[in-house]
Amino acid sequence: MKEFKKILVPTDFSELSLAAVEYALTFSHTFGAQVFLLHTLDTIPVLALDAMDFTTETLIYETEKNAKNDLHDFAMSKISNIPNLVEVVRKGIAEVEIVKFAKEEKVDLIVMATHGRSGIAHVLMGSVAEKVIQHSQVPVLTVKPVPVRQSAISTESVREQRELV
Repeated sequence: MKEFKKILVPTDFSELSLAAVEYALTFSHTFGAQVFLLHTLDTIPVLALDAMDFTTETLIYETEKNAKNDLHDFAMSKISNIPNLVEVVRKGIAEVEIVKFAKEEKVDLIVMATHGRSGIAHVLMGSVAEKVIQHSQVPVLTVKPVPVRQSAISTESVREQRELV
């Protein structure tokens, strides 16, 4: 059985991303693995800063500082029971930064939640998880959060019951 020593869990601070944290927590307890909680900031657009009281450097610094604080607050309020947790904030395109971080840190496993979108929503919004799976050199475990799983099950059950009638 493969042992996982380093696990990466990307988060957007959503409740859905906590589904991935649950699995990472299990692996962490089982293997004593270090867990990296990664939040990616979108590239910060250069705004018309002349009208504001910010320089580009100040804006970037403040945005990064806020993201680090938000990540820490998220970790402490939602998942404070992971002993080997490392909080990381990166700037850039989420799927690119996730794959790059995993390679740099020699991560053994990436655990990600999926939003469970399909059809036109999936086409329009894309899927960070799907892109990570395509480009990652390490295994990626995708987890469908309970509300998404339950809604899919409920819909299927209703459909099956209608077919029986």
